Amino acid sequence: MGKTSDLTDVKKAIIDTLKQEGKTQKEISQQIGCSQSAVSRHLNGKSVGRKQCGRKRCTTRRGDRTLRKIVEKDRFQTLGNLRKQWTESGVETSRATVHRRVQEMGYRCRIPQILVQKFARKTQSIFSSKMTESTTHVIMKTGRCNVKDRYRYRSKVAQCEDEHLVCERTLKYFLGIAGRKWVLSYEWIVQSFREGRILDEYDFEVKGDVINGRNHRGPRRSRLGSDGLLLTDYEICCLGSFKDMTSDDLEWMVSLCGASVVHDPSQFEHKSGTTSLVVVQQENESYYAAMKKKYRCLVIAREWVLDSVSSYKLQAFDSYLV
Repeated sequence: MGKTSDLTDVKKAIIDTLKQEGKTQKEISQQIGCSQSAVSRHLNGKSVGRKQCGRKRCTTRRGDRTLRKIVEKDRFQTLGNLRKQWTESGVETSRATVHRRVQEMGYRCRIPQILVQKFARKTQSIFSSKMTESTTHVIMKTGRCNVKDRYRYRSKVAQCEDEHLVCERTLKYFLGIAGRKWVLSYEWIVQSFREGRILDEYDFEVKGDVINGRNHRGPRRSRLGSDGLLLTDYEICCLGSFKDMTSDDLEWMVSLCGASVVHDPSQFEHKSGTTSLVVVQQENESYYAAMKKKYRCLVIAREWVLDSVSSYKLQAFDSYLV
């Protein structure tokens, strides 16, 4: 029977898991083959076999108990929110200290993707880190941009404030809108866990983004599809390389919006009622001027596609022509 300092990282992880499953310290010690006191010391954050080193502990037991009450009141909070409430109670400390204390209590800080995976398991859904044809919901980080604490959840209210329904523009955001999927705030997952049921997606649908505006309702417009597919009357060639996404990604995006995709401008059919577009990263403008005449098409910057898809509304060509 070893001391706490003799426990391997694997055994410590097993202890934590069994404790979360509701096992007693005696049952845990028998299962992993160590003393009950070693299990107790590990769970209580104590250690033996070596002298404590490092600087003096910066929080008191009373302060730690206050933090525990804050955590147990609502476990689905960010470190920033926990720190704010702890500070209001009279304990001034850093985010890193809050993180350590929460872990010492036996809680595990979950990153958004892990919580989404847990939600998928509980609802018997399939989790994927990439957009696929079978995707039904796209989960986005929402809230104030360029701020570490992106989520400030309201307790006992299963609905988001407007500022929490604005997200940054990413590839999965564009593909979700183009594919007419539910594009939802991550808070939908959090609030559903809090309520113990799957909440209505409508209250958590992303309303806007940091480029096109906070309330353009592009995701809702594409999902309802009352005006049909966005780019039905266009044939598009994505030419060259693009920043933050591949040509294949961009071609898939416009095809989801109903456009006819060609791989070379010479393949344009110029059917009646269609507009031929070459989408580029906006470089080498002299070359594109000759292309316009040769292939009888418009050459536009990629941003026209992104802005149109984001708001699911065709943008005027004027400011995007190359």
